[in-house]
Amino acid sequence: MKIPAHKIPTRKEWRKIRDAAGGKSGMTKAKLGPTLDKFHKEYAKAQKKGEPADLVKSLNELQKEIDAYIKGVTSQSKPVAAAATKQIKKPTEDLVKKLTALVTAQHKALNEQSARLNNMFSMVEKGSKQIIKEAEKYDKILDPLATKFRRGVPEESKATLKQALEKIRKPVMGVFTASQDLNKERQDVITSADKPIQDAHKKEIKKSQDQVRDAMNAANSTLKTMADLIEKAK
Repeated sequence: MKIPAHKIPTRKEWRKIRDAAGGKSGMTKAKLGPTLDKFHKEYAKAQKKGEPADLVKSLNELQKEIDAYIKGVTSQSKPVAAAATKQIKKPTEDLVKKLTALVTAQHKALNEQSARLNNMFSMVEKGSKQIIKEAEKYDKILDPLATKFRRGVPEESKATLKQALEKIRKPVMGVFTASQDLNKERQDVITSADKPIQDAHKKEIKKSQDQVRDAMNAANSTLKTMADLIEKAK
């Protein structure tokens, strides 16, 4: 995620601004310089990682120090206090607002991804059970035929077998297609989720993987039995 740009000066830049306003080092006990250093260091890290939440702590520290600095220098030099307010306090507040909006949007997106995953888990559980049930229904028709003709199909039986297989060919293919679609939909939802959400749902993702695998195995087995019989009936 892209981190918002800012106009907060570095420690070196602030020294020049302060000095130009008539200030000098040691005007207050506030640790503004080190805090600016820390902020810019954390900002660079957050930019690299794309995690706006990582900046919250250093921004809070910067706000605390700039407020203490302004309070301490106001009685000594109003120009320096004004410079600190304009060059550090306001840009810091602007960045806080931007980050707050960004983190809020990020949390909303993550919650939506989590909801999509939960809906998918429910869909996979129901869908896999239905696919297995349908596969078992056609297995009850196909398995006896496979046993009966395991050594081949007599010529006089081929026409009857072809008719029987033709009646269930499309439904069996439908079960197979449904298992493939279920697997694809599952994969699409998982890959569209960010890693933190995937990590938070590891157990559910594994469970759904097992459910889809069982459904695909059942559908593949039924389809194979039918394909073998169709080949024998030629």
